[in-house]
Amino acid sequence: MIINEVSKPEIPEFELYPNPAMQMVNLEFTLTQCQEISLHLASTEGKRSSTLLSSDYPSGKHLISFPLQDNLPGGIYIFEIRTKNWREALKFVKK
Repeated sequence: MIINEVSKPEIPEFELYPNPAMQMVNLEFTLTQCQEISLHLASTEGKRSSTLLSSDYPSGKHLISFPLQDNLPGGIYIFEIRTKNWREALKFVKK
């Protein structure tokens, strides 16, 4: 009998704070290996307003701060985070 162990892909954890925010929002995450990360901002209706980043990040802990645009009205938004094998959507409130 041959048994092959299948490893599950590492799922990075992302934290978005402060939430709600007025001027700046921080995205903190840890990667176990180098990965391309893309981050998109969308309205709750699903309309994508902008790509905030798309870049390779090495393994380790990362903190990225995003200034909130004055022309971005207050409301609820979705930060969509993507890697090669994974996707997550985080709700965010701009005051």
